[in-house]
Amino acid sequence: MTSQYEPVQRLPNMLDAGPNELAARDAATAKLRDLFGLRGYDRAETPILEQTELYIRKSGGGLSSRLYDFSEPGGLDVSLRPEFTSAILRHAADNGSTLRSVRLMYDGPVFRYADPEDEDGDKTRQFTQLGAELIGPPAPSADGEIIAMAL
Repeated sequence: MTSQYEPVQRLPNMLDAGPNELAARDAATAKLRDLFGLRGYDRAETPILEQTELYIRKSGGGLSSRLYDFSEPGGLDVSLRPEFTSAILRHAADNGSTLRSVRLMYDGPVFRYADPEDEDGDKTRQFTQLGAELIGPPAPSADGEIIAMAL
């Protein structure tokens, strides 16, 4: 039996991931989680959906044109997560973590729109971001710790 409907195509610059790609990503993620864990970083997970204001405050206009944003049924303006730093800082503040040094690591999907004509127009609109945030200590020592981990 044939369908009367045309197949639904994947959105431009949104990619599927198969078993081999997922296995490689999972292995890399596990190694980096282990490395961050050895340095005292704990995992944190933030929602994929946050109030748009969170991202506008941090990034200003630079990121606002690349947000997947909409009004949710309750009337709040919300956006799919375009990066983790804002949400990780919100999480730390919500949990009273700003009174001491906090080491948090994270990984998960982020979403950034780009028109085909844009400089980043050929980049994937959904991708996995993995990173670590050191919140609290003076900048030189914090920067040095993050740079050392990157090396």
